[in-house]
Amino acid sequence: MKVMTLTLVGLLSAWGLSGCGTIGPAIAPEDTGIAAKLQKAKEKEKEKEKAAKAERKPEEETATQEGVPQPPSPSIGTR
Repeated sequence: MKVMTLTLVGLLSAWGLSGCGTIGPAIAPEDTGIAAKLQKAKEKEKEKEKAAKAERKPEEETATQEGVPQPPSPSIGTR
């Protein structure tokens, strides 16, 4: 009975003490707060813009470039 009581007291104390703080590595102050979240959001937005620019195809060559013959344009709206 005495062993069971000591075991129970030990388990309850360990359980109670484990709730008195955080378990794990400390978090650096520059990784917390609103400023850090805004900075990360800006970085993600820049990365998305870079990815979108990379996905875009180069602008199609227009017919107005030198050396490219253009077809005659029909007259529109003349009487």
